Amino acid sequence: LPIMGEIFGAYSSIDGYLPTGMDTDNVARTILQSLYDPENRSFYKPDVFLAHATSTQEGDKNEAEAIRKAFGDFAPELPITAIKGNLGHLLGGAGAINVATAVEIITQKKIPHIANLSIPDEKVADLNFVRDSYREQEIFVANAVAYGFGGFNAAITVGAYR
Repeated sequence: LPIMGEIFGAYSSIDGYLPTGMDTDNVARTILQSLYDPENRSFYKPDVFLAHATSTQEGDKNEAEAIRKAFGDFAPELPITAIKGNLGHLLGGAGAINVATAVEIITQKKIPHIANLSIPDEKVADLNFVRDSYREQEIFVANAVAYGFGGFNAAITVGAYR
């Protein structure tokens, strides 16, 4: 089998005091840590972000806030997709499927659209959600996240194999 991609970075954290909530500052740091390239002392700039996106008002609002904190002025430009609308919530498998999807996006050069998202809530409408149809573009770096009950956070950056 050919090598389909490589892991550029990964990071995990915990918000144990928020068993079902999210510390958006901590999640933003987790995302940024996964994007850090210690060899070049810089950050990878993702071409796509794979959100955890559970489609709950509180969860999606908090995740959007964490994305804005992590990416700043770049956040509205960054294509964001989520796959739970296609597959359902796989609980403990959600993160692994997000990473596998990130690798597939890189190899196929197609970002899947977020199923059933026609009009985003005004609290998150400033972000660049992939809607209605897949988006075809070169993808070299993808960032994927997953969160779990108990305050577990994880982020991984995968890239095209060089």
